[in-house]
Amino acid sequence: GSKILKTLIKNGYKADGLDNFYFSFNKNYNDLKKNIINCDITKKIELKSLIKKYDTIVHLAAVDNRKYFVENYVKSNRINIFGTKNIEYKILQHINTVSI
Repeated sequence: GSKILKTLIKNGYKADGLDNFYFSFNKNYNDLKKNIINCDITKKIELKSLIKKYDTIVHLAAVDNRKYFVENYVKSNRINIFGTKNIEYKILQHINTVSI
């Protein structure tokens, strides 16, 4: 995610990243600190106010380490499946409140 975020910013896009730093490292974001929001996608309340601020969302949050996934199946699924559902739910909830 940090590489995509850097590329977007370098190409003139206003972009931010969400991360709870559970799997990533602060060193990946040394030059992006002002563009990183500490957030856990498994917690709907943390997403509530954030979704409204953006017109495009690129979701890349997931457990992608196979060994960790197998050893921590429940937690990995909570992040990969329910985190994605939370993002989708909050986007749909927001769309239903916007007048077009």
